[in-house]
Amino acid sequence: ISHTKTQLKSHIIMASESTSARCDKNARKTLLFGKPLSMADSVAKINAVTKDDVQKLANKIFRSKLTLSTLGAIEKTPSYEEITEALSVALV
Repeated sequence: ISHTKTQLKSHIIMASESTSARCDKNARKTLLFGKPLSMADSVAKINAVTKDDVQKLANKIFRSKLTLSTLGAIEKTPSYEEITEALSVALV
């Protein structure tokens, strides 16, 4: 988790060099948080993430109902039940 936090913080710093990237970041932060966040606020939010937070989110994502989308010839696509069964075995 420490390595990922470092990567995210590096990305924030690198992205601040471009005017269009700053505008994009401010727009996304405004949609997510209701206001643009400073670089310091963004770094503080990243630093506040714990291993437990990541585990809770992963559990929420992987325990929710699967959404499936296919493209092209779908004749060989396993059924929804086959896919969910294979994934449930893999997650145990």
